[in-house]
Amino acid sequence: MIRKLVEPLILFASSLISLALNYFKFPISAYQQIIAVLVVVMLIIFNYYSPTKQEIKQKNAAILTYLTLFLTSLFVQLLIISTGALFSPFLILIHLFVLGTSFLVNLRSAVSFLILAMAVLIVTSLLSPEQKSLIMADPGTALLFLASFIVILPLAYLISTRYHLKDALTKVLTKRVELSDSIVESLNDLVINTDPKLKIVSVNEAVLTVLGLQKNDLLGKLFFNVIDLKNESGVPGDLQSLSIEEAIREKDTRIVNGFYLYTKSKPIPYKVTIWVRPSTDSEGKLDQISFVITEGKGTEQKGHLNLQQATKNQLMRFQALEKNLQNSSFKNLSTLAHILEQAEKDILLANELEDHPIKPSPRLLDLALLSKQTLTKKQELATSLNVKLDFKLPEEERKEQSLLNLSESNIDPSSLPPSEFTLALDQYWFRVLLEKLMDVAIFISSGEKDALVTLEVKKINKGYFNLIISATSSKLELADLDHIFDQYYGNLNQTTNLKLGSGLEGSLAKSISTQLNVQLATNLAVNPARLNFTLTVSRDTKS
Repeated sequence: MIRKLVEPLILFASSLISLALNYFKFPISAYQQIIAVLVVVMLIIFNYYSPTKQEIKQKNAAILTYLTLFLTSLFVQLLIISTGALFSPFLILIHLFVLGTSFLVNLRSAVSFLILAMAVLIVTSLLSPEQKSLIMADPGTALLFLASFIVILPLAYLISTRYHLKDALTKVLTKRVELSDSIVESLNDLVINTDPKLKIVSVNEAVLTVLGLQKNDLLGKLFFNVIDLKNESGVPGDLQSLSIEEAIREKDTRIVNGFYLYTKSKPIPYKVTIWVRPSTDSEGKLDQISFVITEGKGTEQKGHLNLQQATKNQLMRFQALEKNLQNSSFKNLSTLAHILEQAEKDILLANELEDHPIKPSPRLLDLALLSKQTLTKKQELATSLNVKLDFKLPEEERKEQSLLNLSESNIDPSSLPPSEFTLALDQYWFRVLLEKLMDVAIFISSGEKDALVTLEVKKINKGYFNLIISATSSKLELADLDHIFDQYYGNLNQTTNLKLGSGLEGSLAKSISTQLNVQLATNLAVNPARLNFTLTVSRDTKS
């Protein structure tokens, strides 16, 4: 909430300075000198934060935005006031500033500037006898100028929503690509992508290791010239025997068994399963063919069949995102994009947990701080679904509350005293456990009147701690608790907003808590109706 007020407060400060200069009747020459100084300062700042200095620019992006907003708004207002206010030839700068701010910052800042600029012009006109006489002589022109400010708002709104919509979508899809790339690179399976003519365009690290080649030795080469696949009779694979032609024709994945991979790194060829998956562009034309070669699975390769529903849900969300790109409001589409990104991570996480059980790596952490950081991370999702989040510590834990406040400041963490909520846990997996339970709580609570999700951390006795996540849940019954940790939630997927998620959040939370040896309990409270998740951890927990 405070961050949302920063830009309007900066614009208010610049308008206040403009009014003060006008109220104390500074001469025009003073205005000109101040404007000249502002121009010099802006040139120095823009030179310092030049596009070539990316590291500086990234570290101080917020400061640059706020400083630029302040200086440019002050420059525009002073220039217009000093050249005739409502009758200034530079009055169009207000329109351009509103459009530029809505495009580069946000609509809230653009509207704030417009309101403040109109107020400054009106007050300036009232304080100046010359301006009063001009308005009295030609009131129609003054009213026309003021009306032009109102007309610019719909255009500013259109620019803001369309630009920021595509920007948010681009960020989500970029994160998805980066996440998918990192997963592909870490796979032990061989992943090879080719163009429609089967020329290799990318490979993962496993391909380089198995073949003993460098990436430059593979890119641009034909798939069959590099990958030596033969069936049990020693006949090399081709378009037909590897079902490549069929996969392209049907535009669907094909799984091929009965082939052996011959490599220099292994003296004996080994049996593999080949996944052939064609990809199409936005016009439905073949764009890429992906090959995933897996060792030793044979005809028993079934993949993660229990995750097919989650994958199908993802496909439906992508289709909805594409369909509604031009028609949905920014907020709704942003929410969909956020849920889409989260569900993608859930599917990858479920795959990882099925293939690789957790090997806990305990390290000391502040349980209260980790919990509050997790809640803050979920604020965007909760806000988009009209759910209020609240972090709680018992009133007697004032020392810990003060420590949390200091931790959120710029103070060096190493200089802070140790927390009484410090214990050894696997930080990564425990954070994921909290996030998944928060997801379930937020989805359950969304759609309720005065929806609220709280996260409370408290000591229950020496060395033991409870984390209680509580959510508004008037639609749940006691029997529903049996399905909270099921994949896809049974009937709850239809009767609650749990259908908004991947369907895997609850099952992931249960699996992680079990593997971390963290006790997880649920109960349903009445008056008010609340669903409670209780995690119990101790300093002796083997996680």
